[in-house]
Amino acid sequence: MRRIHLALILIWLTSSTLLSGAGKPGNAGSAGLVKVLTYNIRTNTADEEDALLQNDWPHRKSLARRMLKDLAPDIIGIQEATDEQVKDLEPGYKVLRQEELALLYRPSRLEAVEGGFVTLGEFGHPDPWGDRWAMWEVFRSREDGRALLVVMTHLSTAEDQVPQAEQVLRLALEKGSPGLPVVVMGDFNFDASGRLASSGFSDALRDRKGTFHAFKGGRTGPRLDVIGVRGCGVRHAKVDTRRERVDGTWVYPSDHYPVAATIVLRGGTSGNGGKP
Repeated sequence: MRRIHLALILIWLTSSTLLSGAGKPGNAGSAGLVKVLTYNIRTNTADEEDALLQNDWPHRKSLARRMLKDLAPDIIGIQEATDEQVKDLEPGYKVLRQEELALLYRPSRLEAVEGGFVTLGEFGHPDPWGDRWAMWEVFRSREDGRALLVVMTHLSTAEDQVPQAEQVLRLALEKGSPGLPVVVMGDFNFDASGRLASSGFSDALRDRKGTFHAFKGGRTGPRLDVIGVRGCGVRHAKVDTRRERVDGTWVYPSDHYPVAATIVLRGGTSGNGGKP
């Protein structure tokens, strides 16, 4: 009888250990899974109204850090990022930069194989905020060698969003070699779900409510923030709506809600160029 009890205890301990480790970075439970996050951080400006309402970065950064710790993304696509903001968030991540865009990734899980950026065109509507870009990078898992192409962008507010979105999606298709899973994410400044579908991408987020809230909360605003996938699955996706009360005022990580997804990789082990 004692032997039976001991055997049952050992089985329980083993199964508990396996379950508690599933999905954590760097162990067998997370092989083939990559957590991605798109986050328009709202740039750190000397905006008097932001400071008055506690919406400026010094008031938001501790909440943003906790959000990243809780969500534990492997890849973060940040828009409107200043160097100071990226530095505040980067512990444990390596950073790839292009102007206001930043791609952060966990070097313990992923290797950056190759990448670049393009300047997006203007289509008859000069953007008061200046040029817009798209970044791309091929990442390879250190655990099983599977690769993933990530394209990240922040599109115009000057009525050029649709042609710029088409430009970004063409870039993703051009850089994605056959069998290479692709993630496109960022602030598209319009609901791009239809454009994703027409280019063969799936919208990771089934939630159709808004992601921009102008520091007012709620989900009635426009749906601007996107994660699209092609050649890979989505285990889970969500809009992170956290906030905290500080001195009687609600504080948010940004005026946009971050969007997170857990991507299920399939197939190939080589990226663009198939580096060994």
